[in-house]
Amino acid sequence: MASLVELGFHRPDLYSYLESFGDTDIILLRQQERIGDDLMNYQLTIKRREETGELFPESYQAMLLKTHPIPHGKFGEIDTSELEKRMKGTDWQNYVQQVMAGDSKVSKIFDDVFELSLNHSHQAKDIARRLKLRYWLNTPIEKHLQVTTYAPDYEKTRHFDLKGDFSDISAREAYNLLSGRGVLKFYQKENEPTNLYTHWKAIDNGKLIKLPDYDFMKLLKQLPITEMQLDRTGPQLIYDLIRGERSPVSLLKDNLLVSAFIEANPREQSLALYNSKLEKIELNEFLPNQPRQVKLLPKITGPRRKPGKNKGRSI
Repeated sequence: MASLVELGFHRPDLYSYLESFGDTDIILLRQQERIGDDLMNYQLTIKRREETGELFPESYQAMLLKTHPIPHGKFGEIDTSELEKRMKGTDWQNYVQQVMAGDSKVSKIFDDVFELSLNHSHQAKDIARRLKLRYWLNTPIEKHLQVTTYAPDYEKTRHFDLKGDFSDISAREAYNLLSGRGVLKFYQKENEPTNLYTHWKAIDNGKLIKLPDYDFMKLLKQLPITEMQLDRTGPQLIYDLIRGERSPVSLLKDNLLVSAFIEANPREQSLALYNSKLEKIELNEFLPNQPRQVKLLPKITGPRRKPGKNKGRSI
């Protein structure tokens, strides 16, 4: 139980759920989590040790589905913004029971989504596709109909092995890795059990790679981040950056507070800043005492003039 919770796999009935499998050697635990406009799906494999009978999490498959924001509109009598509100308020894992109970709201949602799918407008078809991806993927609906096909840039998948040590990747860290960020991990060498070493992990072309550690704290302390000045928020911000989070911060510039997002950038041995629209901001805008960039004139490579009346002057 403690291992599962630490990894980020949890449900209210987790203990009784595990007990219900009795002496089964393999248990599959599925979990779905929405993070902003993104949808994470996990399938955790739990095995039983032959020698002790102890259950342990062996590995999990993590899939990030980037269901991009939906550009709503009105098509005939269907307002897609209102339609999404109805879809969001429906428990699609148990939609069959709602239909059997005579819930006409669920049937109306199906009608509206399929009417959008058949609409002559390309935008209407695209909205229907995005709604299916966001609310019907990995639900029982897929047993009765094909939800949709989606482009590769919508989906990223990675298999994570769990070893029960510092190299374990939690569910939240898996999301950050699949989102293109780095995670700092601690490890021990076999012959040096008292020393901890660090390296960053990232995903490159679907493979989990190691990146060298760097002193991101030195750069972090140079930035005028208000959260770093407080004991209750500074350590949390550092912890979030280590886990690969993109964290909201406030920076002081010209005696004004500027809201931004910050994340570690181990690929470039730096930090990355973004504005509220997630557009990149240059760190130099906030670093103190930055040397002024001087544009040098090109060298003159032509023949030298012989000194004459203008001796002492230069070009």
